[in-house]
Amino acid sequence: MLTSGNMSHTTFFLALGMSAVLANASCGTSDPPATAETPKEAGSDSPGMPDVSSIDVVIDSGMMSQEVGPDSLGVSDAKDEPTGLEFAPAYPAVVYPVENPKKAEIAMLGKILFWEEQIGELDNMACGTCHRAKAGGSDPRASEAASLNLGIDMVKGTPDDVRGGRGVVHCNHTTHLPNAEAGTAVQITGRKPPTYFDAMFFPYLFWDGRAGEAFVDPVTKMTVIAKGAALETQASGPPASPVEMGCDGPELADQRWTAIAAKLTGAVPLAKTKFIPDAMKAAITAASNSYPNLFNAAWGSPDVTPAHIIMSIANHERTLTSNDTPWDRFNGGEKTALSAAQQRGLALFNTKARCNLCHMPPLFSDAASGPGLPVGKNADGGASDGFHNVGFLDPSIDVGRGKGQMKTPTLRNVGLREAGGLMHNGTGPGATL
Repeated sequence: MLTSGNMSHTTFFLALGMSAVLANASCGTSDPPATAETPKEAGSDSPGMPDVSSIDVVIDSGMMSQEVGPDSLGVSDAKDEPTGLEFAPAYPAVVYPVENPKKAEIAMLGKILFWEEQIGELDNMACGTCHRAKAGGSDPRASEAASLNLGIDMVKGTPDDVRGGRGVVHCNHTTHLPNAEAGTAVQITGRKPPTYFDAMFFPYLFWDGRAGEAFVDPVTKMTVIAKGAALETQASGPPASPVEMGCDGPELADQRWTAIAAKLTGAVPLAKTKFIPDAMKAAITAASNSYPNLFNAAWGSPDVTPAHIIMSIANHERTLTSNDTPWDRFNGGEKTALSAAQQRGLALFNTKARCNLCHMPPLFSDAASGPGLPVGKNADGGASDGFHNVGFLDPSIDVGRGKGQMKTPTLRNVGLREAGGLMHNGTGPGATL
């Protein structure tokens, strides 16, 4: 355990990760979590869906000032040995693709769609089912027994076990009934759901980076956004997955997305949701409970298309910034934002412990990139893309991005994610950082 005096490194991480400002309320649920035997996870009778009344989670208090220097943080001479408390780059501005511009109507539509259970083939699975603000943007249920994936060997307690996200039961695409031979247990994903907060700064998403910068329309196969669209690429995956949100069948992704768009065209927005925040309710009411009207307000056309569904969700996610942590305030010149013990933890993190070599501020990951962000370095001095094989995995079990390489996760909000387990396989559920 990393220590400095009588302070464990948990102290610093709690300040860094747990204290982001959650506007209004977090995305939690007072309902009991679903079990593997409870395939319905949403709606008025289903316990697995978060209470959408508490999902207004834009963590955005403005950019931190960069007009501070080492002297203001107690460093007397820039030529001295680094203390670990030197000024770091501030939380950066969010960049929107030209094809998916910053627009309130698009973001609101995306927020509604993020919590729309009807995108799931069984009307019981939304993006927000597995990505919850109260759990730091991940799935708080990962530490529960019902979220254990036994891996390829199907043996409990072996290295390939993963605490993943809960998807749908094995169901038939035609009948929407559970496949008798598979039973009624929900399927478990092969990796724990990562946080979706601050994800707009990562050019490659998913743990293995398979969602890249170019967004291709899943139906037309045309490139819609050539660069900076990892959020769109990522959002196109789960709704078409027969593990996460869809049923089994020979249908390709384009057919699944065509069916989703047709379904939403005639659906009442959030009809399966128990509680809807006032702002979302007002937007739906103004659109006469019609998705075509919501799409018309957002995109200038009433057509409910797969590309616009996906782009709206990504647009909403670009509003989810966690830029008001104690670290951000301390880095902006507020000396009392971190306690003395937390400052010792930060100094250790940035010097002897060498955590910052991969967990580089301000996003605390060398996988983040963009204007105002530092470029990580590999051991050979070359630029790092933020994917590493640190000996944590056997590549034959989980190949990651080739040879076991996994993305360095951001440490923002890591304290909130801790209870559900950390790293890609949810290791150490409930353990201290």
